[in-house]
Amino acid sequence: MTSTSHDPETAQAATDFAEPATADTPRIDRPVTLPLIPEKAGLWHNELRGRLGLLPSGARISQRVRKQGWAVTAVATFIAFVTRFWNLNHPHSIVFDETYYVKGAFSLLTQGFEGDWIGEDANTRFLTGDYSSLSTTTADYVVHPPLGKWLMTIGQALFGSDNGVGWRFTTAILGVAAVFLVARIAMRMFRSPWITAIAAGAMALDGMGIVMSRTGILDNIIAFFVLLAFYTMLLDREQFRAQLAERVAHGELNPDGTPLNPWGPRIGVRPWLILTGLILGLACGIKWSGIYAIAVFGILVYVWSASARRAVGVKRWFAVGTLRDGISALFQLLPISIVAYLGAWTSWFLNPNSYNRGWAAGTLSSGGVVPLPWAPNIVNDFVQYHKSMWDFHHGLATPHDYQSEAWKWIFQLRPVSFFWNGTDAMASQCPSGSECVQAITSVGNPIVWWLAVIAVVVVLWAAFRDLDWRAWAILAGYAAMWLPWLTYTNRTIFQFYAVAFLPYVVLALAYGLAYFLGFLSPAHAKPRAFAHVVEAEEEEQHAAPQAEDAEDEEPAADEGAAADEGAAADEDTAADETSTPAETAASMTLASFASSLTEPLDPEDPVAKWAASEANAPTIRAESPDWWQPTEPNKPGRFAVVAIMGLVVAAACFWMPIWWGTTVSYNFWHIHMWMQSWI
Repeated sequence: MTSTSHDPETAQAATDFAEPATADTPRIDRPVTLPLIPEKAGLWHNELRGRLGLLPSGARISQRVRKQGWAVTAVATFIAFVTRFWNLNHPHSIVFDETYYVKGAFSLLTQGFEGDWIGEDANTRFLTGDYSSLSTTTADYVVHPPLGKWLMTIGQALFGSDNGVGWRFTTAILGVAAVFLVARIAMRMFRSPWITAIAAGAMALDGMGIVMSRTGILDNIIAFFVLLAFYTMLLDREQFRAQLAERVAHGELNPDGTPLNPWGPRIGVRPWLILTGLILGLACGIKWSGIYAIAVFGILVYVWSASARRAVGVKRWFAVGTLRDGISALFQLLPISIVAYLGAWTSWFLNPNSYNRGWAAGTLSSGGVVPLPWAPNIVNDFVQYHKSMWDFHHGLATPHDYQSEAWKWIFQLRPVSFFWNGTDAMASQCPSGSECVQAITSVGNPIVWWLAVIAVVVVLWAAFRDLDWRAWAILAGYAAMWLPWLTYTNRTIFQFYAVAFLPYVVLALAYGLAYFLGFLSPAHAKPRAFAHVVEAEEEEQHAAPQAEDAEDEEPAADEGAAADEGAAADEDTAADETSTPAETAASMTLASFASSLTEPLDPEDPVAKWAASEANAPTIRAESPDWWQPTEPNKPGRFAVVAIMGLVVAAACFWMPIWWGTTVSYNFWHIHMWMQSWI
């Protein structure tokens, strides 16, 4: 809070923290309202960065840790590549909903719009390279935007449309890229190769992630785009906070180090946030469920911005977080999302054969009414098409053998059978007298998903008890890509939709294990009072020469202790003997000023509130100057991590034939069906 004291000694002591006055800028009779001198500003800058969860300016985690993080990333990415690309052409069959998306992608590639496929044998003919079933004039009614299928054309353009590699290349490569992203996100959030290994390893070896990467449908594609937006959102968080800390530390301050301006500094354009909006708009151009990520991530950006201002002591943090940062973020996130979404429909606008093109003209000619009478016909075609899609998605209630309620997904209670060649179909391929099958089931790795159910409870606990931003970030992933499906109680939905929040499941697993085993690094430093920060460095600098002398002399322990006690007892007396009266008065006033700032803060002070909210965080070690260094697990912790990841690997090896569609005996397949609902 701004001081109104005009006591000359207090003013003199306080201005010691500020830039010296010049002839053009005389000292003013108010404490600490000029920018700090560079040395002090640097100290306060790093203090604010610590409060905001950022490393000190110019600091980096050790090269050893960085190399370990990249090594873990490389190994996990390689495992993901093998599990997703091995024998990708198998099965050479249209699997589950590939009938819509693979053929739709081929139609876009060859004629620029999604034509109708005529005849019951269209799939069979497509497999043989006979594309005569595709209409060149009549459009197919599709209920998802075209961008995902345009991305799938990349594989068909590279490898052809007559094989599974061409159909599934895009989903497979994005599945590998998602594992890479999870690894880098984990390193960015936790700065720990151990936690990164848990998250990336679980992602690489999860059955749902593997099956969906090896299937040419949209869900794995939107999962990647939302995850990429999650990553750029983290980068925006860091950039916003770095700019805030720098501008506060180098701006005008109150005596307690809080910004003099109750609104704090202004943060302008946020490039990473704009990019986040662009990516999320493209996600909506794949499947509409991307809109939930826009809403949830937008709220998270607002909360992070407001809480950052509160952490650095901005008096009106809520008002500025809402009216300045919130509105600014809205206009940097939402408009570009809309533009990107419309851009995803470019082919529809360009090709007059696209579905529902010409609807408005026909309706008006017959005396009908269009949604927007004042708009061009193509706009009304577009709006009416979207209304039709909306009605389809909210009215889809056709029963299906493999449909399941969303609450079951986190327990993996009803996986989908994507492919099945039973004993009769496989009779000619099995040894005489034996029964064999080929099956692809989208069941997740049970070790990953079932442990994650427990881990997400830990994440919830940490989010509310410790106010750990990392826990809230993980929960935002669940909120964006899972919670909305809980409201669809009467709609036909499937468990494989859960691949969209798989990245946050493995991050929750990693967080929960690290929290429980005690090697979760702190999310940020605990706040220290302004005077304590700037004076602590001075004390260390004055003590450094004495420490060097002490190293040379190497006194006995008892003698050193006695010397320390004597120095402490005579400190004030020595100061009086060596200082002038004016210097002594200034020192006493400065000490009084510093003491007042290190006393408990006013409970209503924003910094005090923030500090109180973080006081119970068990992982934050305020006494460590390098709070941001990763915490290594102890020996039992390492053993536990290795044991759990060993179970993940064992489960993956056990289920891999069921995820790849490998030829196995009927009994081998049956022992993998642990629940009746898995069949």
